[in-house]
Amino acid sequence: MLAYFKVQWEQNNKAIFLFISKEPEGNIRSKAQDLGLPIESIIVKGVTHSEVAKHISLFDFAIYFIRPSFSKTASSPIKQAEIMAMGIPIITNAGVGDSDKYIQESKAGALLKDFSEQTFASTPLPSSPDQKDIRNFVYEHFSLEKGVEKYQVLYESLCPKSLS
Repeated sequence: MLAYFKVQWEQNNKAIFLFISKEPEGNIRSKAQDLGLPIESIIVKGVTHSEVAKHISLFDFAIYFIRPSFSKTASSPIKQAEIMAMGIPIITNAGVGDSDKYIQESKAGALLKDFSEQTFASTPLPSSPDQKDIRNFVYEHFSLEKGVEKYQVLYESLCPKSLS
């Protein structure tokens, strides 16, 4: 993520990376300095779960990368739905569970095909979609109400009322 940010920072040296992580701040800052990023371009915050949403609300867009692997083929990152529920566009890598599908359908971000500097530079930042459109998409696909409706339809198809 820091390598990605470096490419973006080189295009806009006013960019700030708010890094929400329990990783020790010194580790992140050291890696940022190794990449030649100015220390003032990185803010590291280790926050409690209850504070995460407040910090995400400061984002212009969120960045997270998950290395694709066999075990991630069937995963769906919870953070994706949480970020999208706040109307924040996402930059993430392709090939993890159903992330590609939801990012593309919602037009809520950018998918990177790999972690190369060339891909980082050539993938445009997400345009600013209407936050309300992103939130509505999340409601339609991930809300508890919609989940209950979908399970109800599934259960009724498996166990018709005529059998009860």
